[in-house]
Parts: sequence; C-alpha cells; structure tokens
Amino acid sequence: MKEMMRGCIRRAFTPEYSEFLRNNIVRCHSFTRKFSFGTKILLERVAKEITGANTIQIVDSIGETLREK
Repeated sequence: MKEMMRGCIRRAFTPEYSEFLRNNIVRCHSFTRKFSFGTKILLERVAKEITGANTIQIVDSIGETLREK
C-alpha cells in the first residue's frame, strides 16, 4: 500500500495530468487506507465462513499480502 500511496502523491504533482485528475488522485490517496481496513475486515469474515485447507491457505496468503502493503 505504501508504494501505491507514493505513486499517487508523485502523480498528483506531475504536470502531465489535468488539475481535475490530480485532485481526484489526491482524494483516492485518502481512500486507500479506508479501503485497506475494510478489506481486512471482509477477509476476516470470509475466513470464519470457509472450510477446507486450500481455501484457508488462500485467505492466509491474501492476509499476508495486505499486511505487507
């Protein structure tokens, strides 16, 4: 997630994008933290409802990826 945020900030200050688009990029930047938190909660709920070793491994892998970002 940090890489994505840095990219958003970098693109928000480059003149190659219109001012309207740069403002939207900045707004999206603030959205990423909220989205990430919501995704983690959703993943926890899914993990409680599923069965099977392979499925749990997939959910664990997604969780690890989210923690890294």
